[in-house]
Amino acid sequence: MGQAATKIKAGDTLTIVTANLLQYSGDFVVSSDGSITVQVFGRFDVAGKTIPEAQQLIQKRAREFIRDANVTVILKLELPQYVYVVAERISDGAVPWTPGLDVRQVVAKYNTLGPLDSYSAKLYHAGQSARAINLVKLVREGDESQNVHLEAGDVLALLPAASKSVWVLGNVRTPGLTRVQPDDGAARALAAAGGIDTTVFSAAEYKVSLRRGDQTWTRPWADVLARDDWALEQGDTLTVVAPQEVKISVGGFVKQPGVVKVRDGAALLAAVEAAGGVAPTGTLQRTLLFRSGEVTVVDARSLVQGGTDPGMPIKEGDFIYVSENVHDYQLLGFVMRPGRKLIPDSKQVRLSDAVAAGEGLAQRGTFRNIVLMRPDGHGKFSAKRYNLDEFIKKGDLTQNPEIAAGDIVFVDQISGTSLQDLLRFLPNLVLFDRLF
Repeated sequence: MGQAATKIKAGDTLTIVTANLLQYSGDFVVSSDGSITVQVFGRFDVAGKTIPEAQQLIQKRAREFIRDANVTVILKLELPQYVYVVAERISDGAVPWTPGLDVRQVVAKYNTLGPLDSYSAKLYHAGQSARAINLVKLVREGDESQNVHLEAGDVLALLPAASKSVWVLGNVRTPGLTRVQPDDGAARALAAAGGIDTTVFSAAEYKVSLRRGDQTWTRPWADVLARDDWALEQGDTLTVVAPQEVKISVGGFVKQPGVVKVRDGAALLAAVEAAGGVAPTGTLQRTLLFRSGEVTVVDARSLVQGGTDPGMPIKEGDFIYVSENVHDYQLLGFVMRPGRKLIPDSKQVRLSDAVAAGEGLAQRGTFRNIVLMRPDGHGKFSAKRYNLDEFIKKGDLTQNPEIAAGDIVFVDQISGTSLQDLLRFLPNLVLFDRLF
């Protein structure tokens, strides 16, 4: 910044040169009242003026005594300016002031302050309280509304904040005694302790307990984060608890039946997956959960589809039995591999899928002549003929119906068999397929 914009202040040293008149020249220190006194010319109030303004003022007075006096004023020495930080942990709180200096820059100069939320910051300007500053919002959260450009002489006072101390223990990054603000809840206290340690488990898998005297409350971490309505008191203890493992027996139609270890409270599907998952001939539709002498039938297929646990989290000692998949249909006729075919869990099987399960057409078989036979509630079959070629070539969905459990799909030859004959000889066809 050039001298033209510099404001003169008490303590600055000015050099005044009156051309060819050394007796009226010299160095002058601006007194505490903001003035200087020049021999013969008298007293001048220069504090708050720029160098050109002071020069014009002195020259005007000098020409009252000396015609055409030519006066030059130079700022020889500028008194350093400061802002001041007052805090218990700071011994030297004088910070040299420069234009543009702000609160964030001043706080950054001190790395011994400790936790910022332990301070109540107030900025004083010209001896009066200008405003309160939230250091946590400014430094940690980047809230620029808390930042202020400082002026020389400003005082930033960092006073001990009203706070309370709680213990934060368990799976947090910095366990121990933690200071929190009067209105802070459990979520903010955990954040002040460095947050949950997610090295082994995700945060959502943890629980948080609050102990106060002889009382204890426990919640899932997600609930604590969403609600944050645990009002803390001095001396409370928050503990972040990692999930515990329990032993579960899994049997039936799974790939690796036996005893497995899973996290306490996990979904039923977690135990099935720990046992290798459902076997090709098994189904989650009628999963049996044995617990304390009672049996509960659970349709766990929704878990595979991304649904939620159907209200049955597993516990130590549970026994889970995965049932056999009896949802099937019969594929008969001119295909390479006829026989009983399963309808997998959570999967829609259409006529094209059913025929594809036969691994190709046999000699004389055709996609144009496929019969779907379906039983009614009394076991009586009805038959309908479909041309699958219309779906394959033209995308006609009416020729590609969904297959239901108990259906019989017959891939016919080009000449075709009448529907009446197929229904008449149906028992023989099924028996022949099962025998050979």
